[in-house]
Amino acid sequence: AIGNGFSTPADRNSFYHLNQIRRVAKKWLPSYSWLDTTIASFVNIPSTCNAYYDGDVNFYQSGGGCNNTGEIADVVTHEWGHGADLNSRSGDGATGEGTADVVAMHLSHSPLVGPGFHTDGDPVRNLDSSGPRGLLTATNISSICPVIGSLGPLGYEVHCEGEIYGQAAWDLAQALVAKHGYHTGWRTSERIFFTSLHDAGSYLPSVSWPVYTAYMFADDDDGDLANGTPNAQEIFDAFDAHDIAGGQYAATPACTRPAQPVVTVTPGCGTFDLSWDPVAGIDHYEIFRGELRLEQALFPVATLPAGQTAYTDTEVAPGMDYWY
Repeated sequence: AIGNGFSTPADRNSFYHLNQIRRVAKKWLPSYSWLDTTIASFVNIPSTCNAYYDGDVNFYQSGGGCNNTGEIADVVTHEWGHGADLNSRSGDGATGEGTADVVAMHLSHSPLVGPGFHTDGDPVRNLDSSGPRGLLTATNISSICPVIGSLGPLGYEVHCEGEIYGQAAWDLAQALVAKHGYHTGWRTSERIFFTSLHDAGSYLPSVSWPVYTAYMFADDDDGDLANGTPNAQEIFDAFDAHDIAGGQYAATPACTRPAQPVVTVTPGCGTFDLSWDPVAGIDHYEIFRGELRLEQALFPVATLPAGQTAYTDTEVAPGMDYWY
């Protein structure tokens, strides 16, 4: 802990990832007041194999076959996700657990929620329907999920039942990546998910504020849901595969994506100088930066007018890798 005073690995990890996931959400919800509030992170609590949100986030020490939950990125972002859910359109417990898993997924870009939670390296959950649990649907849930503890609206354990929504969200992200390319696909998935939160009350399509309809409204690009949305087919297919889709909407053409500029990066002393050739027919440039790993969520750096083709990034640290 040299240079960090009396902080522990759990202190530092929870602080870092709480701020990382907040940055992802603020890309899409800049006026969401909860994102500007301060929450406390309590770590190394003398219990094991769990974490919880109660207005703050709370993480247990290692033991009982589990690692320290404050040291596991996905557990940190999952618990933060409960706060995002409860401070927007909060619904039933299963939808809340699914929402928190989908929050974690959008930072890691992985279907594994909490890898390393168990000391054998296993995650808490796997949102890939080809994983150990298999395809989970509102129809087959009785043969997969237990009836213990807190129960979801279908009467099954909330984490397991919530995985119906988690799997649908992972399937959608993969379909959007296949359609738009890796970074634009994940950006589209982020946008739909985070902007849907205030309208997303339940993963079931037959109750008030269904997630499926919230996703359609979030994807709509002209204020008229009746005429369809650009990614309506992908949203329907993902939710329908898990028996949680509502009515199908038309898929409308999306705008043509501008050409991707080729960026030249020149390192300086505590800076990176970026430059690129101009791209015709655009309104503005947006610069995004990958930190730690390129395949994870990107963070906004600057928005520039169309006539500007250079930028100096000064918010960088020595010895770190960055991608633009």
